[in-house]
Amino acid sequence: MTDRKRMMVIDDEPILRITIRDALAAEGYDVVTAETGEKGLEMLAEKRVDILLTDLRLPDRDGIRI
Repeated sequence: MTDRKRMMVIDDEPILRITIRDALAAEGYDVVTAETGEKGLEMLAEKRVDILLTDLRLPDRDGIRI
């Protein structure tokens, strides 16, 4: 049995965040999402992820710095 890879998507646009989440989940990934950089960082402190996808322009953080 293979472990499902966990991905995090950080994006402040709800429709885009949900669309990406659903597409990745359909491919077999375990996906967690956050709507702000701060929330994403809080979640990263608690959960390990294999891949992080983040918007470059977030209202509270720079996606590159995350």
